[in-house]
Amino acid sequence: MNTRRQSRFPAAGYTLLEILVVCSVAGIMSAQLMPMLGSARERARRLSCSNNLKQLGIALQFYHETYKRLPANGLYFWTRQSRNGHTWNKASTGSPFVKLLPFMEENPIYNKLDFEMAGPEEDQQFELQKINSGQLVRSLIIPHLLCPSAGLDPHLDGTNQARDPAISCYSTSIGGQLMPSRQSWCTDYPGNTFGTGPAEHGNDARGYRISGAFARGAWAARMRDITDGSSQVIALGETLPNKSFHQRLGWMSFNGNWTATVAPMNYPTISRGEPGYPGKKDCRHTGNWQTSNGFRSRHPGGVQFVFNDGSVHLLSELIDYQTYQRLGDRRDGQPIRNWDSFNLSQ
Repeated sequence: MNTRRQSRFPAAGYTLLEILVVCSVAGIMSAQLMPMLGSARERARRLSCSNNLKQLGIALQFYHETYKRLPANGLYFWTRQSRNGHTWNKASTGSPFVKLLPFMEENPIYNKLDFEMAGPEEDQQFELQKINSGQLVRSLIIPHLLCPSAGLDPHLDGTNQARDPAISCYSTSIGGQLMPSRQSWCTDYPGNTFGTGPAEHGNDARGYRISGAFARGAWAARMRDITDGSSQVIALGETLPNKSFHQRLGWMSFNGNWTATVAPMNYPTISRGEPGYPGKKDCRHTGNWQTSNGFRSRHPGGVQFVFNDGSVHLLSELIDYQTYQRLGDRRDGQPIRNWDSFNLSQ
């Protein structure tokens, strides 16, 4: 008599209810894991950005050790200082980052630059130098100057890879400088809180008129000029170039790397690509220099800065405004109390 041998194992099929339960559990687990993965990615991006800033901090220290002052911006207001017969953009020799190139392992670029180049034929002659079969130097992307969290790709202010300026996600600090609004579009944050930065937008090359460690003009501090202490004063910090008319001019530009602490951190300027751009002629307009030339990042809750001792700190965007101004000012002469409570990097 033939009998069917029964399997000791249950049938391989699943009921519809079982499949739905498994899918629901998988969905719940995915929903829980995705924020964790996103957070882990941001931590990695922030660490990469922090490492860039640490390298810049080291470069600043070595530059100062070599030249006994920080690297000045190449914006000249007087021909006696430029020594080439020109002023403003015709006399330019680039941003502080140009001077830092040898200290950022970018010697091949630096060694090809002609620092004698200037003239009336075309503005910004220095920044229009060519390299690599016709590519402009200003179009070269410098990895050390890019924060992966900024999400700015391509890293050009435009689409022409041979001519358009390559951006920087970092900028030197002119501190709590006087920052009048363009055509009175905004008067919320006038700056010069302590009376140490009376030159409008840092347009000077005399240290006694400058609040921060850098000026928009061709001046930068010596460590002895930072009388509040190098560990208490910001040297440079993160920016989002699309939110500022000047900052998007690129890493090489004499006119693109001067940023004040006057605007509150992460001030919501309307950037290119955002709804409503460019917006009304008010505090959120990218052309309003009082607020657009401020420090900002896409790191949740804060912005990373290099201090003049080379240390890197992630400061909370909720920092007390007065404390933030003191951190930007190199010589307000008053102690900063409890600023470490706003230091998210601890």
